[in-house]
Amino acid sequence: MEIALVIAVLAVGAGILRGGSLERLAGTQFRAFPLLIAGLGVQILFSLWSPPWMTEAVSLGVLIGSNMLVLSFLVVNRMLPGVVIAAVGLVLNLAVISSNGAMPVSPDAARAAGAEDLVISEGAIKHEVLDDDTELGFLGDVIPIPWPGFVISIGDIVLAAGIAVLAYSQTRKGPRPADATSG
Repeated sequence: MEIALVIAVLAVGAGILRGGSLERLAGTQFRAFPLLIAGLGVQILFSLWSPPWMTEAVSLGVLIGSNMLVLSFLVVNRMLPGVVIAAVGLVLNLAVISSNGAMPVSPDAARAAGAEDLVISEGAIKHEVLDDDTELGFLGDVIPIPWPGFVISIGDIVLAAGIAVLAYSQTRKGPRPADATSG
């Protein structure tokens, strides 16, 4: 999630440097926006709160359900630039999560990223250690990003690329704000 946010900010900055504006980005007409808010909200809530009734099965259901809300938002908005790319990234992440019950994280990649203290708690809602039993391990968090110490997946990269295309395109789209008021 963090990498997508950083990439989006950079894309907006590039769009502004190329004559775009935040007003254009803010004018983007998203459909079914509550689906995105609900999906992300559930993920944030359960990443901060681990209730005693949260079994592995419930955790997986929450994770898949919240991602399906986000995916539904992306499908509804598929006509916007970059959204289909973002949806493909999310589907890649969902494939590995569904196959394993959580996102597998490579300890080697974590060390290479400088995250030697990576602790994956028992019953964590999002992550587990990647090992020989991991299905679709190549889709897990296997790509180290030394600064700021992230480990990301191919799906994260594709998702971030889609968000970057959307942010850049929507920052550059439409008439310049000064042109819109003249005339």
